[in-house]
Amino acid sequence: MIEQKIEVPQISYTVTARKDYIDIAKFIGLFLMILFHKQGILQTPLQVFGASFHMPVFFFTFGIVSSSLKPHTRWRDCLYKRFRTMMVPYLLWSAVYIGVWHIPIKKYLFIIWGSHTSITEAGGNSVLWFLPAMFIAAIIFDTLRMIILSLTVRKQLLITAFAAVACGVLSWMSFKFLVPHGYPFGLNVALSGLVFILIGSISKKAVTTAESKKLTVLLPVTALFAAATALFSWLNGIRVVMAVGVCGNYLLFVTAGVLGSVFVVLLSRCIELSLRFAVSALSYVGSHSMLYFASHYIVFNIIGDAEKLLSVPPSGSFLAQIIFVALTFAVCTVLCALESHFAPVFEGK
Repeated sequence: MIEQKIEVPQISYTVTARKDYIDIAKFIGLFLMILFHKQGILQTPLQVFGASFHMPVFFFTFGIVSSSLKPHTRWRDCLYKRFRTMMVPYLLWSAVYIGVWHIPIKKYLFIIWGSHTSITEAGGNSVLWFLPAMFIAAIIFDTLRMIILSLTVRKQLLITAFAAVACGVLSWMSFKFLVPHGYPFGLNVALSGLVFILIGSISKKAVTTAESKKLTVLLPVTALFAAATALFSWLNGIRVVMAVGVCGNYLLFVTAGVLGSVFVVLLSRCIELSLRFAVSALSYVGSHSMLYFASHYIVFNIIGDAEKLLSVPPSGSFLAQIIFVALTFAVCTVLCALESHFAPVFEGK
């Protein structure tokens, strides 16, 4: 018997290392979100500007880091991963907020429905709307990537761009025709989030070129994107509340959201290059953004009770709000250290 050696070609995969500036971008979005939650919904210039991108940036950066897909990846593996990292924390945090005893089954059904409206009606924390919406957006994105994986790069870009436009149109139409209790899993908002994910995936190569640029080049470009974001958010003329589809002019909303997301990513790279002493702390918060996102309202109550106990006079000044937010991050960091050690499942790990 003659033995024949057959060489099987190997497929190599590139494992993308975690980027500090992407986590810093999440920190910036998180900081603005928590600050605005502390302030309440206002039509101030800061909120009109910041709210135009502080949620889109999470979807946009997801598109950047999730655009690569291994050829052998199975859809059910993606579904399992997304459910474990997004829906399991959503269900656990929902149980924390509404309690797990003597709760009418109707409330649990509202939680399972997963829209901003139904979560609010369940007595939960409506801020958790983000997780079901991101789950739906991520699954659709993964499915699309699998379908087009074998195509040429040019065709992938064209189909992705077409999908972004189609999702935008569907989302815009769904905001015009609202249903009782909201769409399941916030589908209408998820489609808007998917627009930013798809644009983020298309923009990956262009955005990541910032890694090789010097600070002297990055700063003016960052300022240019900040100015463009301010212009389009001003033209839109409304404080965006993405969770409930309050977007003003939809095209202006998407434009400001994309420009603002690029601005935040570039600003984060500038911070990474110029404030190296702060990189570890900021990227740590960004890498654990889910816990800060889900627990900050609990921390709001803790700090509020502490202020009452210490007879701290209430103040509505911007400085007082910044101090309150800083304390919120500090307490959340302590909770994060405990959670990471004892209950990482609350972060989908």
